[in-house]
Amino acid sequence: MNAISHWTIGCAVLAVASVGTPALAARATVDMRNAQAVSIDYVRANPGQQYRLQTWYLQGENKCLEGNLPNAAGNMFTGSFQDDCQNVTGQIWKIIPDQAGYFRLQTLQSAQVDRCLEGNQIGVLSALGGVTFMDRCKAASGQLWRFVDAGRGYYHLTTQFRERDNMCLEGNKRGPKAMLLGMAHLAQCQNVSGQFWRIILGSGGRPAPQQFQPRSQPRAPVPQKELD
Repeated sequence: MNAISHWTIGCAVLAVASVGTPALAARATVDMRNAQAVSIDYVRANPGQQYRLQTWYLQGENKCLEGNLPNAAGNMFTGSFQDDCQNVTGQIWKIIPDQAGYFRLQTLQSAQVDRCLEGNQIGVLSALGGVTFMDRCKAASGQLWRFVDAGRGYYHLTTQFRERDNMCLEGNKRGPKAMLLGMAHLAQCQNVSGQFWRIILGSGGRPAPQQFQPRSQPRAPVPQKELD
């Protein structure tokens, strides 16, 4: 990452977030490992449906992308991350067509306060250190997402803001040595399982407050490293 090391960014934000993630009440898990996946064409043709987003990397561990809401602390842990698939509104996504070929991403939770998922650029001066986060919905290229067919029923996700730089959304496993402590972020597009996303139809259950055949069959992505 040139002059900015993983540790520089992680430690800079960790200093703010040293109190850790707030404790969560028990939340019912939902097994989404074998849930039905759909194409982005299906999403476009069926407005108003609800979805989950899951990576190839952590699908077997039943992890789903959770969009968080920033709080007064404004630290990294208020960004998006992969957590156990649960019946919570922060994991149920609305994929909303916007400009030609682009979509906005909202959770049922964030829609109540008009916030959309925003892809960022990693850096000590970037909001939350560069993790993806729910920001006020606005005319911003970082909130316009493109789903690029990666084959096998998976997609690379990039934003209008970063696609020219060949940057893709990466979901990691949280840990003290992981890039940005494991929070979701945009990284150089690669053939790694943490950048292969599938769109899961439905919520898998009633959220608590808070199959199509792929057109191509490329080689399987390189397994994501747990700590990279």
